Amino acid sequence: MSSYILLYTSYALTEEELIAVIVEAGGVLSPDLPYFGQVFVPGRLPGEFAGIWIDSIPCYSGVFDDQGEPLSEKDLQAVEQAKALLGDEFRSWLLVVLSRTAGTQKVAVHFAATFARHWPCVVDTLCGQLFSTEDIARLEQEGGHFTEYGL
Repeated sequence: MSSYILLYTSYALTEEELIAVIVEAGGVLSPDLPYFGQVFVPGRLPGEFAGIWIDSIPCYSGVFDDQGEPLSEKDLQAVEQAKALLGDEFRSWLLVVLSRTAGTQKVAVHFAATFARHWPCVVDTLCGQLFSTEDIARLEQEGGHFTEYGL
């Protein structure tokens, strides 16, 4: 089973720029898969890896979800907190799908940190945790992860 995080940015990201940051983070494009690209690191055993899958999703106003349904009060608060942390409106969103293999959290932090070296962003764990550009850089430096339970 997988879990997800969202990466919000105030930068209007192009497909070419997303491709470049995926490759810079050590990833590959996956046009034959349902997700745009993936970032992975080889494991200790042949065929073993820790990976994330990345997809650009439509950026909506923050008042309605991607299906056009109004957000709950709790979700509205989370969106407003993320915007405040970012210091701007969202212009691009990335869905990052995390596998449950060991090392996946570090791959997710590495990808977010690579992204954050180019553009301001906020990571939302969808579990009530938000990470600023500075938080992401610190997590990478410390070898940390986005969630309390480390997936």
